[in-house]
Amino acid sequence: MGRIIIFIYGLAAYLLFIATIVYAICFVGNFVVHKSIDSGIEVPLSRALFIDVGLFALFAIQHSVMARQQFKKWWTKIIPEPAERSTYVLSSCFLFILLKVFYSFKYFFSGNRYFFYSYADGIKNSIGNGGGGRY
Repeated sequence: MGRIIIFIYGLAAYLLFIATIVYAICFVGNFVVHKSIDSGIEVPLSRALFIDVGLFALFAIQHSVMARQQFKKWWTKIIPEPAERSTYVLSSCFLFILLKVFYSFKYFFSGNRYFFYSYADGIKNSIGNGGGGRY
């Protein structure tokens, strides 16, 4: 019975992973999803950097800590060893979802105004006008 539960848990974790990756593709490409890289509310540069860097750091720290052997030895005392990798995938998915849900716009300062400038917007505009950039 325990093996079946761990299998279902692992299957659910990896299905969430696939859904998260598909959402990430849509998020960056501005396809289908409600919130994408080019949507959201206007925020000051300092707030956008604080939120985005903080969320990315949380995601990176989780990846780094959970990949260490010392953590795995401690963690497998709490959860069964066969479920360890699925738990890592599941926690990564949740943090990645948080990263996309709370993503903030990037603005840069030019003269007296802040302009929206996302990575995708910059790439699209650079390609669209022969690589000359948007601004």
